[in-house]
Amino acid sequence: MTELWVPPSLDEHQAEEFHKLSLGISHAARPLIAMWCFSFWRNHRELDVHWLMHFNNACRRVVFSDPNLTRSAESVQNAISVLPENDLIDLVSYLLSQTDSATRDHVEEIDSILVQGGSGWRVGVRSERYSLVRRLPEGITDIAESVVNHDQRSSRYLKEAWDYAFMASPDPSNAYQAAIKAVESVARELVAPRNGKANLASCAKEIREGKGKWSFAMADSPHRSGVQVVHDMLDLFINAQTDRHPGQVGHAEISEQSAQAAVLMATTLVGWFTMEHFERADDSQSP
Repeated sequence: MTELWVPPSLDEHQAEEFHKLSLGISHAARPLIAMWCFSFWRNHRELDVHWLMHFNNACRRVVFSDPNLTRSAESVQNAISVLPENDLIDLVSYLLSQTDSATRDHVEEIDSILVQGGSGWRVGVRSERYSLVRRLPEGITDIAESVVNHDQRSSRYLKEAWDYAFMASPDPSNAYQAAIKAVESVARELVAPRNGKANLASCAKEIREGKGKWSFAMADSPHRSGVQVVHDMLDLFINAQTDRHPGQVGHAEISEQSAQAAVLMATTLVGWFTMEHFERADDSQSP
């Protein structure tokens, strides 16, 4: 939505540093975000005077304790500008999602504030409503969008995985599970199209046991074939889902970083499978 303005006074090294994404929200952007929040409420009367209390209720924690805070524009903006970062991110996402009348101007304004401030967040869409999502380099998101649009079998799961992994309040477990389903849906079609009971693990086993049946678009390295690399990625992808079997040895909660890595890996694997980078060799038959 927003092009990044770069101060012309910066030298090459400074400009490179300027383009690096922050993990959070800069101190300089906070007053602008606070003003945007208050302006957004003033222009959307379906959010009543107790909107901050409704936000408390929606996020199930007390972020604003004074029910009379909204009586003063200055007090509201001051309170918002000093919020802990997670609370501020959740508030902006709440405002964007709670009204159907969010205009393009409002969306572009907050997106511009975040992008120009070097924030690691920007406006996206989740469940057909505006929300804040993790800001990734444009090349990555462009590739992901291309993969999602290329194959309808996996697109729903892959979209869910990206939403769960990179939204303002991530859900790592569901992100990983959706990523698994996305890869499984295309791997099963390619590796075992006649086996209705095939899962991702059995597909990986079929690839491992029949390496000569498969080909990969990239040339082999001196150490491993491309087919071996694809199998090893699948093996890691499957076994790193450590929350599959509660109570068993090795069970562990999925971290936010692990889920995001899995979604990026799933996007690559789905792309390889659906764009025929990894495919059955010409002289082999499907099981």
